[in-house]
Amino acid sequence: MYKACYVQDEDIVEAIEDAGFEAEILPDSAVSQPKTQKTLSGQFRIGGMTCAACVNSVQGILKKLPGVKRAVVALATSTGEVEYDSSAISKDDIVQAIEDAGFEAALLRSSEQ
Repeated sequence: MYKACYVQDEDIVEAIEDAGFEAEILPDSAVSQPKTQKTLSGQFRIGGMTCAACVNSVQGILKKLPGVKRAVVALATSTGEVEYDSSAISKDDIVQAIEDAGFEAALLRSSEQ
């Protein structure tokens, strides 16, 4: 049986330093994103959700899509807020992924002009 192995940031730094180089852990905010990325925010209506399992399913699907940075789905309002890189995925692709999962979907509004 395969056992998962996790490496700590400090172990990576130590290995690099043992090889004779300098290394440090940078905070996430220090890592710059390529200038070609354009992060947009979209609000989607999601129909057909009846329980928390539906919400978790849709949210999990959205978070796995390439280019999706954040996804929050609410059962009470039947909506999903998605932040995504428009150079990697379109709002139509997001709608299609929700529909492929067996739910109804439509874009309500987007930060794209």
